[in-house]
Amino acid sequence: MNQFQFPVIDNSLTGQHLREVCRKKNISASQVHELLCLGSTQTVYDWFKGRTLPSLENMVALSVLLGYTVEDLIILASPGEKKKHPGAPKKERGGI
Repeated sequence: MNQFQFPVIDNSLTGQHLREVCRKKNISASQVHELLCLGSTQTVYDWFKGRTLPSLENMVALSVLLGYTVEDLIILASPGEKKKHPGAPKKERGGI
């Protein structure tokens, strides 16, 4: 049986992709902020820079707004990258 590889989202590339899709659709960060009723435009800029990612609800709203599926908006890290997913179990240290 093949070993399951947990998919890991590449925050930076996902943010760049969100910015590019918004640009292609002529939707500004300010418009995203207003349409999604976000606390501030800085939130959208943080997404674009890969500092944070939209919540699942906001990602679904973005997908509807932009006409993409959620899956098409997310960029996964390439399998060769050494990123660990946030929920991965931590290795226990040996010792007494």
